[in-house]
Formats: sequence, C-alpha cells, structure tokens
Amino acid sequence: MVRKPISKLLRYCLIVNLIIPFFISSNNILTAQDWDYEEDVAIEKEAQEQLAAMLQWSARYQFGKDLKVGDRVEYKIIGDDKNNTEVELEVTKEERGGVWIVEKFEGNEVHMLVDLKTMTLLDLFGYDEEGNKQEPVLLNDTKVYEKIQETTNIIKVYGSTTRWNEVKEQETVKTPVGYFECSYLEPLFSESISKDMTSEQLGELKNEMRFYFSKVVPKMLPFLYVAVPAIVSSDSYKDVDKGFVKNMNIELIDYSK
Repeated sequence: MVRKPISKLLRYCLIVNLIIPFFISSNNILTAQDWDYEEDVAIEKEAQEQLAAMLQWSARYQFGKDLKVGDRVEYKIIGDDKNNTEVELEVTKEERGGVWIVEKFEGNEVHMLVDLKTMTLLDLFGYDEEGNKQEPVLLNDTKVYEKIQETTNIIKVYGSTTRWNEVKEQETVKTPVGYFECSYLEPLFSESISKDMTSEQLGELKNEMRFYFSKVVPKMLPFLYVAVPAIVSSDSYKDVDKGFVKNMNIELIDYSK
C-alpha cells in the first residue's frame, strides 16, 4: 500500500520547534515539498499529540470570553497577493455549554468546542487539505504542559522573544476593512538580542513587530500566525481582551460581531 505524506498541518506541528515564527514565514514551511517523513503510525501519533497540545494550551488566550454565534473574523497574509492566502474563524453554534469555533486556513479546517467560562477545549476534530478527517485525542493537563515545555525550551534556545509589553495608548491602524483605534503588544528584547543594536534600530524593530488589537473586533486569534508564536508568552495575550487586527505578517480584511 502506498503511503501518503503527512498533512501540512500535522507536519507543521512536528517542526514548529525548529523555527522562530516572528522571523520565518510558516507558509514556506507548510508548502515545502522535500519532507523526509512518511505517514507511519509513530509520526502520525506524535503530530496529533503536538496539534492537540497546542490547541488546548492556546485556547486560554486565543479566544474572548464574550464570543457568540455569528462572530467572525477573516485575515489575509500581507504580501501574499499571488496565493491570496486567507484565514477565517467563525463561531458556528452552541453545544454542551460551549461554542463551536471553526478555523479555515490553507485548505485545512479545525473545529473546536470551547468552554468560554473556563477557556478550555472540550472537543476537537478537523479536515486536512486532502479532505481527510483528523481527530486528535485531547491530552490531560500534565501531557499538555510537557509538550508545551518542549516547544518553549527550544524556542528560547533559538533566542526568540519571550516577553511582551501591553501598551494601552491608542494608535490608529489602517487595514483593508477600514481604520481601527488599537492598543498593541510590543516585544521586550533580551540582552542577547538588543546588545548589538542601536536604540534607533531597536525602536524600529519593536514598531515592526507590534501586534495590534481593537475592542470592536471579536477575539479569535489565527492559530498558526498568532496563537502558535504566542505560546512562549501566552500570559501577555491572555490579558488582552480585544480582537486581533494586524501585525507584520497578517491583517484583518473582514469581521462581524
């Protein structure tokens, strides 16, 4: 029997530890054609567990507690006019005391049943770019923590930013869907990163890397492009009760609330 290559989404979950998401485009990784692994049982199991851990961990800061059926956000990758890559998240229905949130990106769909009172994941399934159903088994809290620690430890070794400062001062931000008054998160660089930079260079980099948020937008952070890079600084994102508008890689193009 011919084995099919592992799906792009699961492939990404296996190698996310080897990248610094703020500086390397995940799209290039997802579309790579020289992946060496075959879809055997061990690799599939590891990828499924990594995906479940990331989704369970990020639920605490990825979504707002005030979400309701019909809330929707749509984003576009900046500078990707050729592929026109878009990401869409929508609250579709209520069930078992929670809400179903569906995220669509790069041919993948992730369906998450989220308890908005506890900000925990109650159920999870999805479809990869080939239309195959994926049903990762939810992990216990200990296993989730272990998986996330593996990710954060490796990212820290590679020197990625781990701390962010929330600036509540409002700034007007332009997007394809209009102007928004936004607060923002900006990075607090470690000495190893900032020691070889002038204050002007440091200021420019901080401005470029800002994440902008607005209270008029539903809080549903795109998984690959915002929630995963935020893993090592999730407390900063958890405290932001506004919807994501844009950063250097992705921006809002439509929403309803």
